[in-house]
Amino acid sequence: MNTHATDPRDPDSDDDGLGRRRGEHTRYGPADPDSDDDGLSDAAEVNVHATNPLAVDSDGDGLLDSFEVTNGFAPTLRDQNANGKVDGADDADADGSATPSNRRSGRQ
Repeated sequence: MNTHATDPRDPDSDDDGLGRRRGEHTRYGPADPDSDDDGLSDAAEVNVHATNPLAVDSDGDGLLDSFEVTNGFAPTLRDQNANGKVDGADDADADGSATPSNRRSGRQ
């Protein structure tokens, strides 16, 4: 019995690159190519970025995984520059603001 809304004849019904069996057995949505809806496909999170396909912010730094990938940050490092502050609270451009204006869109 198919309880995952997938096509049993298609080895990757959601086209996420993980394959139906792997998606079912690892809790990633087998019918959803982006289980956490963060803008990165489950396959890209697992195979390319080593992020968690079930968490929008894999490293817990306050910035979305997709924002970090798009803007050259490390989505698996909470404190990329090792200054003792998580990336989402860092004043990387030293303007006195906790986050540069261009990072606001990456906030959770």
